[in-house]
Amino acid sequence: GAHTFEVRATDPAGNTDPSSAAYTWTIDTLPPQTTIDTGPTALSKSASASFRFSANETGSSFQCALDAGAFEGCVSPAEYAGLSDGSHTFQVRATDPAGNTEPEPASHTWTIDTTPAETTIDGGPTHPSNQTSPAFEFSAGEEGSSFECRLDVGEWVPCTSPHGYTALPDGAHTFEVRATDPAGNTDPTPADQTWTVDTTAPQTTLTEQPADPGSTGASFRFSADEAGSSFECALDEAAFAPCTSPANYAALTEGTHRFRVAAIDQAGNIDPSPASYTWTIDQTAPDSSLSDGPPDPTNSSSASLGFAGSDNLDEPGQLRFQCRLDHPASDWADCSSPKHYSDVGQGRHSFEVRALDRAGNVEPEPTSYSWTVDTSPPETTIGERPADPSNQTSPSFGFSGSDNVSEPSALRFQCRLDSVEEAAWDECFSPKTYAGLGPGSHTFQTRAIDEAGNLEAEPASDTWTVDTTPPDAAIGERPPDPSNSDSATFTF
Repeated sequence: GAHTFEVRATDPAGNTDPSSAAYTWTIDTLPPQTTIDTGPTALSKSASASFRFSANETGSSFQCALDAGAFEGCVSPAEYAGLSDGSHTFQVRATDPAGNTEPEPASHTWTIDTTPAETTIDGGPTHPSNQTSPAFEFSAGEEGSSFECRLDVGEWVPCTSPHGYTALPDGAHTFEVRATDPAGNTDPTPADQTWTVDTTAPQTTLTEQPADPGSTGASFRFSADEAGSSFECALDEAAFAPCTSPANYAALTEGTHRFRVAAIDQAGNIDPSPASYTWTIDQTAPDSSLSDGPPDPTNSSSASLGFAGSDNLDEPGQLRFQCRLDHPASDWADCSSPKHYSDVGQGRHSFEVRALDRAGNVEPEPTSYSWTVDTSPPETTIGERPADPSNQTSPSFGFSGSDNVSEPSALRFQCRLDSVEEAAWDECFSPKTYAGLGPGSHTFQTRAIDEAGNLEAEPASDTWTVDTTPPDAAIGERPPDPSNSDSATFTF
């Protein structure tokens, strides 16, 4: 503590010094206490450090040491620069005016970290994405780091992983995140992800499909209005499955089928209204039938043949037809009903027609019709006839005919008597008998008509006279009566 020493003198005369001499001093055997008043934080991003310190005894001097360095005299503040990353320890001790040196220096340990943390995006939306509310997961290379996020060059805001957004519009977006480590170092190169929000479904278009009706094989080509789209296909009631263009099918059954295809864009949007095609597979050939044709035989060189068709699927009006006449003289050619021919030559002819449906099935057994063109008239011959003259008033005529085509039994005949009028012809049969004819000349005519309708141009004819008046006989020369001659001569 503090002490005061006083002394006073008394001279030989006995006078005592009224103002004694005095000396005050302090005895200090206690070391001072040093306090570090300010210093860097426990984790600092600065390579410099400043320490302010003080002692509990005025007038104390100080010695400082950094890390493993020796204590050296120093004053407050003690400044350091260019420090390396890592842990550092600053020590300071005081020596009071009495020379007492602090046995336990004040100490401050801290870590310098000037390396920024690396930020990593660990999870986010696909590119492109149909999600309007994406979430991002991220991390840093240093534990305890904090994060800031921003979207589309917006303001940086504090965030934690995972960090999400809602109701983003369609279009391109950029998410950025940066870490700040516990030392306060902020990543100068934020992690970023650019992606596109696409909520618009693609449109699927069929560019090629089989004919309707078609065969047992089918091929479909299709496209989407968004590049890079994938596709799913479904046939009939089967589930949609991944497919590529062209989609080919084989050995399909007869009947109606439906093909559907939907595009899926890169964002995962699926066409809500898949392209669809319904068609029919038809392997059953149609049938044809004749409804009209020329008579057989016919004397016309023109012919008109009517026909129709039926099919298991197609309506009659959807069928096609092919015709040919007298194959191999002609081959199949498209035709429609009725089929007309002109200048058909004399003789036997064969017409064929076959139906073709929309699926291309061809009637395997064509419908055919044969007929004969006969332009040659028949000929009639009169056989039995009355004598000329005749006293028979009921004559009978027998006749027959011949033809180049028709059998004699197939011929028809017409007869007339004593007339040149066309209207006088009547159908008749051999023998033809007339009754009650009067005396005089009569003419009987008959003509044949063959099955083709050819009429004999020159009828067979017979002219005779009916004479029912008996003659008168007169005797001229005669023998005398009586006569003695055994011979007699008469003239009459």
